[in-house]
Amino acid sequence: MSGIETIILFVVFAGALFLVLSALNSLFSQEEGKFLSRVTKIAPKSEARPEEWAAQTAAETKSRDEWLKKQALQESSEKADLRDIIVKFTGAGIMENTERKLAQADVPMRASEFLLLQLVLILCPALLIYAITKQPQYSIGAMAAGWFFPGAYLNKLTKARLIKFNNQLADYLVLVVNALRAGQTFMQGVSHAAKESIDPIRTEFGQLLKETNFGMPVEDAMKNVLKRVPSADMDIVCTAFMIQKSVGGNLAEVLDKVAATIRERVRLQGQIRVLTTQGVFSGTVVGLMPFFVGFMIFLINREYIMTLFTTFSGKCCLASAFALWLCGFIAIKKIVTIEL
Repeated sequence: MSGIETIILFVVFAGALFLVLSALNSLFSQEEGKFLSRVTKIAPKSEARPEEWAAQTAAETKSRDEWLKKQALQESSEKADLRDIIVKFTGAGIMENTERKLAQADVPMRASEFLLLQLVLILCPALLIYAITKQPQYSIGAMAAGWFFPGAYLNKLTKARLIKFNNQLADYLVLVVNALRAGQTFMQGVSHAAKESIDPIRTEFGQLLKETNFGMPVEDAMKNVLKRVPSADMDIVCTAFMIQKSVGGNLAEVLDKVAATIRERVRLQGQIRVLTTQGVFSGTVVGLMPFFVGFMIFLINREYIMTLFTTFSGKCCLASAFALWLCGFIAIKKIVTIEL
């Protein structure tokens, strides 16, 4: 098989896998949308009176249970998620960790789909590069990049979403406090504030309302929010709420003080971010400079720099330089990272 034919084969293979994964993701999103729509119709409103809910229970609860059983059968037979197969190779720990990261990043994708996509990104570029260059070291680098970048992208999405959540949390708590002082219950205040907020606050506390409407205790629902959004500020809110519920007191006053504390934390984090911007920029420039200089030398005098890749002493120098670069990058990152 010639090199051109090999390249075409791998491109077709990668395209087919991408289409399959896209179809699976689309199907899952459609089913999830139908499920949430159905749940919204069945679940009672948080402010509904007990007698109104009792009047709806008989037919709607039966319909809900039948639909959930049917959904479970469809998921186990027709849709046939690859989770069980992948768990045999990766282990349950990796699968659970991937599911947790996808939930924190708010990515509408199954853990099995993400791991398959990561496998495609690891194998296909590496095989293509090896078919073109016949150099295994380049393929190893491509495999490392294919393994690293999906996780880095998830971490970036998670961090951005966490920052947005923390910036909105204090204002959200103020809305809840105002609702409590107006005479509403805590769940009514949560519902009202969620409607007035934007994502990700609206999504997370909307999920909390759905879980409590299905009978989950408020404490467990708030712990689930904390799992999906690993925020120190949200941890303060959960701790304050649970302490207040166990010992009693004025919930509006407690949440008002928590909101003031969170607002002050956000202000301090903003000041720290401004003061460390120069250090972050310097670390980025210093970290990227070796690669930029190496690439420029490769363009100007290729034979000169290829000595680092073709001789034993050059490879040793390259490995030592990379180790020192990594130590310097980690040191700068530690210096400019200040935790509150």
